[in-house]
Formats: sequence, structure tokens, C-alpha cells
Amino acid sequence: MSINYKFNQYRISGEQTEAWSPMAYRLISKNSASEHINGFKVGHILYQHHVKGLAAKEIRKTPVGYGLSTNLIKSVLKGFGSQSGIESKEAYEIAMYMLECEPETLEKMYRLTIIK
Repeated sequence: MSINYKFNQYRISGEQTEAWSPMAYRLISKNSASEHINGFKVGHILYQHHVKGLAAKEIRKTPVGYGLSTNLIKSVLKGFGSQSGIESKEAYEIAMYMLECEPETLEKMYRLTIIK
């Protein structure tokens, strides 16, 4: 089902969707120079590591880790190196803030993820 973000409701049924915090919207709006990683994936990787307790090799086997190298996942967990862009570092900082102050919002964002 698609969402009409202007009115925060589903397009077909018209029912209201769950609202996320402003920090969550900032996180998902971050795009990095890499075509494989964005703010949503950065947050998801950090969520799986810090909340679910998965290691980099385990994250690689989940849907969010599909197509990502273990080294890229490890660099996300370490806060990115000097080669990453400003957007990646901002996404990391926002996700870490949300892990500390808004874990329930991250739970809303990533609760539909299936981890085997």
C-alpha cells in the first residue's frame, strides 16, 4: 500500500498511518555517495546490531544486508571511515541519537523486518 506523505494516510483506504518522529524523517532522507547505502539502511544496520545483537556477518544474511559486503557493514558499525561523505556521517549520528533517545521510534520503523 502506498502512503500519501503530505497527509500521512494510506492512498487507497484513507486511514491514518503511524507518524514517526522528526529525527526519523531526517534519517531516512539522508543519501550517501554510495549507491548501496542510505540513511534508512544505516539506521537499520545499527538497529540490528545494537538492539537485536547481530554481528556484521549475521546482518549480511538479513534482507537489509543483501548485496552489501561485510566490510561495508563493519564500517557502518564503526561510524564510517574518512572516505565516507557528510550524509553518511550525519545518518550515523542521527541513528545513534535515536538508539539512545528514541528507541521506540526505531522499533516502529524496523519492526516489520523478518530476521531468521
